[in-house]
Order: sequence, then C-alpha cells, then structure tokens
Amino acid sequence: MKRKQVGFGIAVWLSAAGALAQEAEPGSGITPQLGLQLGYASGDDIEGGEHGGPGARVQLLARFNRFVAAGAEGAYFLKAGSQTRVSPRPGGGEDTKSISGGLMLLSGVLRLGFDDKAVRPNFLAGLTLGNAGGQTDTFYFLGGELAFMVSRLPLVVDVRYLAPLSGSETGYPNYLTLGLGTRLSW
Repeated sequence: MKRKQVGFGIAVWLSAAGALAQEAEPGSGITPQLGLQLGYASGDDIEGGEHGGPGARVQLLARFNRFVAAGAEGAYFLKAGSQTRVSPRPGGGEDTKSISGGLMLLSGVLRLGFDDKAVRPNFLAGLTLGNAGGQTDTFYFLGGELAFMVSRLPLVVDVRYLAPLSGSETGYPNYLTLGLGTRLSW
C-alpha cells in the first residue's frame, strides 16, 4: 500500500511541475541556476540522542519559468549523522556508545514560487537519499525559502523538514535543516 501512495505522490508532483513549467513566457527558455548554501542540520536518533552539525549544500536547478525550478542537490552536514548505539552488557545493564558521523544527502528538488519580486517566497519539496554512519534511507522533505534580492544577487534563507519516506528500518530520525546562501543564474 505504501508503494502505491509513494508512486501516486511522485506522479502528482511531476504532473504539477510539468503543468506549471508549460506556462513559460514567450521567448523564454530554461535558465540554469547554481545554488550554494551554508547550513545546519539537527535530528534525534531512536535512542534519544540529539545530533547536529554545520554543513553545506550545492544545487543545480533548471528554472522553467518564474514559478517552477527543479533539479538535483547534494548536501553534507558534519556530525548530524551521528548515532547512539545501546547494547546489553553481559552481566546486566546496558552500554551506550556514541558514534560520530556526517549526514550526506543526495536530493531531487522542486521549487515552486515567484521569481520576479524583491522578496521571493518559495515552497520546496523533494525526495532524498540520505547516508549516515554507513546506513542509507530514503527521505522526503518539505520546506520554505525566502530569497531577498541584494543588488542582482539573491540572499537565500531556507528551512526544511526531512522525514523517512516509509517506516525507517535504520532508525533514522526526522531532521530539521536551516540554510543561508545564494544562487547564480546564467
């Protein structure tokens, strides 16, 4: 049942992007955009340990018109992928061990919003393959972004909420990420 829901969700996501992308202005084409951000990710593991760390995000998007952009991004956050492992002690009790590790994310991103004002609000959604501590899981994310035009270069602030796509077998937590950066168009 979960696979059908995920498949349906992906189909709706792609249909919405395609429909909005066709509303391109006459004479306009696809505009490539390179986004660069510094950020922070925070999450809890299944043992209750809180982990977070600074990181960076790079995205390469195609802007189809002033409403829609889609593409790929990669991100890495130091120590946000750390885990707390609890194991039974032979004589009774438990041993707790914290394993330090980064969180690597490879994502497909859809950005919907307005790209023609001094302050540009955008909705973000996507699917992510995440790896922390050698374990991999699939996430979805939802978020928001505000781009402020400073000269001809946008200052971008975003916040995203990541959750495992289906029942996580790795014990991954939900993550909250914050980002600050810019994007270049050519």
